[in-house]
Amino acid sequence: MKYEDMTFEEMRNDLIRTAKRGYSFPLAGALFMIVVTILAQFLEEDILKMVWLFGMGSIFPLGVLLGKMLGFDVMCKSPLGVLGGLVGGIQGLFLPVWIFAYVHNPEYLPFFIGVLGGAHFLPYFLIYRSKAYLFMAVATVIVSVIFGAIFVENSYFTTPIAIACVYFISFFWIQNENRRDHI
Repeated sequence: MKYEDMTFEEMRNDLIRTAKRGYSFPLAGALFMIVVTILAQFLEEDILKMVWLFGMGSIFPLGVLLGKMLGFDVMCKSPLGVLGGLVGGIQGLFLPVWIFAYVHNPEYLPFFIGVLGGAHFLPYFLIYRSKAYLFMAVATVIVSVIFGAIFVENSYFTTPIAIACVYFISFFWIQNENRRDHI
């Protein structure tokens, strides 16, 4: 495809069609958060913190795999696809903040991960022309503040289940947007 000859809208529509608005990523995130919620019942807190810290890196490859299993390509080579990948990759730069929280305030690790992870979804509102991503960004930050900072004593259980709910709602919302737009 000759992207240099395409308008922004044409590139965006191509990405939306090819990547199906990336709905496999909220699904991957929700599945990870469900696993973390379950593990919170069985693992020692120190091990659970490590699962939070390093397990976040599993969401992107799981989202790519789920996309392939569901029959679409989230690794689109268009300039907007590359931009979307860079936006997702920003989370890798959050690792020092997460490690700082782990070392100095580990009880707030779900808060830090939830707020920074949630905020990174905001640009997808524009990239994918999707109100679901706007909801996901704002709602993830809100539930992370409520359950990860205000009610911090249970944050390793309540924060991931709240985030999983937001991600599942977003997953179904994005699918509805895709159906509405015949994608």
